[in-house]
Amino acid sequence: MKELLSKEIDQNRFGIILLSHGALAEGIQESLRMILGDIKNIVSLCLEEGDDVEAFGGEIAVIADMFSRGCIFLVDMLSGTPLNQFIMSTARDRCRAVSGLNLGMLCEVVIARDENSLQEITLQKLVAVAVEAGIASIVDVATTLDVVKRERK
Repeated sequence: MKELLSKEIDQNRFGIILLSHGALAEGIQESLRMILGDIKNIVSLCLEEGDDVEAFGGEIAVIADMFSRGCIFLVDMLSGTPLNQFIMSTARDRCRAVSGLNLGMLCEVVIARDENSLQEITLQKLVAVAVEAGIASIVDVATTLDVVKRERK
């Protein structure tokens, strides 16, 4: 959270908050930087072993309140503590959550948010992009390669 507080927030854009058990969220955010460069209005919050769960929920609420337009939370898994703390800590009219965080999902959400006109992009559209990209990025590579080989023949 300290990293985000030191950066300027673009209040015209939705916030993207990554929540995870352990350092997964930070690792995915670092991988995103390798692919797309430095991105505004994104923060990762990691629940480490031994952390105070209620304090974690409090941090989620503080971060959500920083984005006046609203924010999308991309969370590592359904029914885990990070998602449960989101549910207990935020107002769902300004913030939405999608579980199953992966790098493909995150890249597509950032691109959708940053390349569309500010008037066109809505929180509901970002959620739809996240769900679609998350599903599309999970494939059986062997099957996909077999299809490509057959198409080349």
